[in-house]
Amino acid sequence: MCASVQEGIEAIKSDHHCLISEEMPDSSAVAPVMHICLSDGKSDSAIAEFRGEKVHIYHSPDYRVVTNEPAYAGQLILNEYWRFQTGLSDIKNPTSSIMATPGGAEATQRFERGSYYLNFSLPETADYLAVAQTRSFMGVCAQPINFDMRMTSREESNIAPRTSRTIWTNLADHHGLKYYVANAQTMNALYLNISDVKLIPTRVSIMSDSSEEHAASNNFTSGNVANQLLPTRDPFCKVNHH
Repeated sequence: MCASVQEGIEAIKSDHHCLISEEMPDSSAVAPVMHICLSDGKSDSAIAEFRGEKVHIYHSPDYRVVTNEPAYAGQLILNEYWRFQTGLSDIKNPTSSIMATPGGAEATQRFERGSYYLNFSLPETADYLAVAQTRSFMGVCAQPINFDMRMTSREESNIAPRTSRTIWTNLADHHGLKYYVANAQTMNALYLNISDVKLIPTRVSIMSDSSEEHAASNNFTSGNVANQLLPTRDPFCKVNHH
């Protein structure tokens, strides 16, 4: 485990890690693009982007929003454009408008939306409110369940892959040492109290086959799941969709 963003970067650059990627666990058949977002309790942050067999590291406290595409260098260019449009750029725009942020569903639009709300929101002073604020930012950028911009019928959607929806939302509370996971198909959220974790590696079930369509659902009502962790040799083995 790493105590800072810098330690995380060094770990990613080393040869002592193994990345396992699979298709999204829904009907979209979309292959995920791998990004690792690093942050710590000192407000440092970094983005690790894996493309092909190379890893690209972007390290700055300003790098706090990321999406799947385009490459992160392109995302930074788009971000600077919208900073100009909304009057936040060093280059002043006499016709800037905070009402110009896009509301579409493309990855670039959701990136721009996340950056917009982050830049124009006052920071919370209480830790629990900062966690709630971060969760609300992520909700604004989420892809709704069953969203289909092509308006295909249900019969057609079984043939043509749709845009992958947001299944889980997860965030880390650096000061409270909690890791939260929210499932889009329930109103509940579960979390892991890091200080309660004694066994590493460990695993916890966050989805199960609850219907013929294998819909993801929480196995736990809510709250801390530290007592549900079990020791395992291989935390990535496939056992009942854990």
